[in-house]
Amino acid sequence: MLTNRPIALSLIAAAFIFQGIEAIVGMIGSFSFGKVNINLMFLLLFAGIGLLRLSDGWRKFTLACLGLIAVAMAGMAVFEVFRPGKIPVTWFGTVTSGAPRHMLFATIWIIAGIVLWWAYRTLTHPAIVALFKKGPNQPPEPTPISVTPSAVQEPRQP
Repeated sequence: MLTNRPIALSLIAAAFIFQGIEAIVGMIGSFSFGKVNINLMFLLLFAGIGLLRLSDGWRKFTLACLGLIAVAMAGMAVFEVFRPGKIPVTWFGTVTSGAPRHMLFATIWIIAGIVLWWAYRTLTHPAIVALFKKGPNQPPEPTPISVTPSAVQEPRQP
């Protein structure tokens, strides 16, 4: 396996592996109570492993999952905005106040949207795509360093 992959790619893969393991644990837990719960999120475990192995098919599957999550989040956000009520906020067992539901969920959706956008931009970055096209057995080429004209200083003339 390639050990010098970008950290962002490893973080995305770890998040997908964690979600896949969480889905499997939930399915096992429901089986122990006599209920059948098939959670398709277990596929994220294989997607995360595929990202670590630089499989272009699993990268595309991950992008499709990110798209589905974004569409589901948008639908849930619209639903939550029009849902009335407050969410009780407790502090050491005492209800202190009620937070407006739409404000709390707007904050969550904004943060989750930023994370989704970051993961999408990482997986579609040309350097990452090139890494997946090469395959796992070849080391990546060094990223070229761009030099801005202001960073280049001309030698001083005496």
